[in-house]
Amino acid sequence: MGRKTGIHTFGATAIGTVLALVTSVLVARYLGPEGRGLLLAFVFWPGLLRRIFYLSVNEATNYAVARARGEEGGEKMDQESRTALALHLIIIFPVTLFSLLLLPVVLDEARQQHLSLLLIFTFVATPFTLWDLYYNAVCQARYRVNEFNILRLVQPALYVVSLLALLVMNSFTVEGVLAAMVISTVGSVLLGIYFEGLSLPIWNWKRIWELIKFGLRIHGANMLLYISAEIDKFVIIMWMDNADAGIYAVALAVSLLGNNLIVQSFAVLAYPKISAVEDPKVQTGLIRDFTQLAVLFLVFINSTIAIASPWLVSVVFGQDFSSAIPLTIILLLTNTLQGIRQVIDRALRATLDVSPGMISEVVGLASFVAFVPIGMNSAGLVGVAWALAASRFLALIAIVFLTMQRRNLDARDLFGWHHSTAQRLLRETQRDLKQFFYSRSSHASPLKSGHIVMSLFSKGEQT
Repeated sequence: MGRKTGIHTFGATAIGTVLALVTSVLVARYLGPEGRGLLLAFVFWPGLLRRIFYLSVNEATNYAVARARGEEGGEKMDQESRTALALHLIIIFPVTLFSLLLLPVVLDEARQQHLSLLLIFTFVATPFTLWDLYYNAVCQARYRVNEFNILRLVQPALYVVSLLALLVMNSFTVEGVLAAMVISTVGSVLLGIYFEGLSLPIWNWKRIWELIKFGLRIHGANMLLYISAEIDKFVIIMWMDNADAGIYAVALAVSLLGNNLIVQSFAVLAYPKISAVEDPKVQTGLIRDFTQLAVLFLVFINSTIAIASPWLVSVVFGQDFSSAIPLTIILLLTNTLQGIRQVIDRALRATLDVSPGMISEVVGLASFVAFVPIGMNSAGLVGVAWALAASRFLALIAIVFLTMQRRNLDARDLFGWHHSTAQRLLRETQRDLKQFFYSRSSHASPLKSGHIVMSLFSKGEQT
């Protein structure tokens, strides 16, 4: 990945983070804690059921199209994408059907009065969501990075526009927000069709079955990752009322701002850099450097948000959510630990070493299940947050221990500020500042966001 492409991707991630914050503020302020909590449940249950029955075929699509791009070029790539389109047209029906059948079973009694609305939303939203996943997977696999960045921004951008339209029409209700979600997803699908063109599906049943089997091979691991990431929401929705769920949703949204920016950007940067080299020493140096910078940025950004959280929560989101302030601070600690773990995991995955990440996920999930009854019974929402923090800490300890064993590192290598990393960061900063202030060339470009971080990893440092 070139530096310019990396900067565009970093910028797209930053814009997406800002859009997510805007939507979170609008929904919280105009629905209040009760409405925000109900919306959390309305998004969670269809999302969970869709994830279970979708069988990770978007990742199978991405893998197949990317392999065709690397091995045989355009014609084979088109065949694979059109075969994957046929698979998506097939799988839409069972995913939607099973979701509709199971929603009355999983929805708790207190929210059963809203079942008909949830069923309508699921029936309309599920097909478009799966189509959107398909077009994102194909666009990314074709390595149309700029188009992919636009595609992943259009849905949140249209969502913001739709929410503002609800305000103008004085129709800001849970029903209206669900409609805005559907409209924004439809817009993203239409843009995907524009980028990819209207292609007819290829009904190659043998190849379709191969894609399904590939999806099934990775689906268990993906579900483990998903459940580990969403388990706290499950607990909140199942055992808390709508108002408490709304408070938790706001605290979670604020606490994830830094992670959404840093972890996604580091994932985009780390994977191609590390996977492009074969020397284990160079790989280890890159893993160390990425981890050090992730620790630095996550601690700095999340600490800053924690200091600002009393104002950010009570003023920006509204006084109704002031009780979310202590939750936000605890979840910022939790997500700092989680973010560091995720960066290490994704760096290791680039070397095809997936077991440390999986083991750490199991450790985190098991410990949360053990801790959460105690925390919830003793301190309610705050207890759930502390149980999550403890489980994330143990998961981080697990992956750090395994990484040190496999890569012959110690804790100072991962969490210290290595002199070579500092020296290279200083050199890159000096070069960019000199170019910015003194270069008179017509081709000189100003200092760009993300420039220093990306150039820092032009090569791995051996340990």
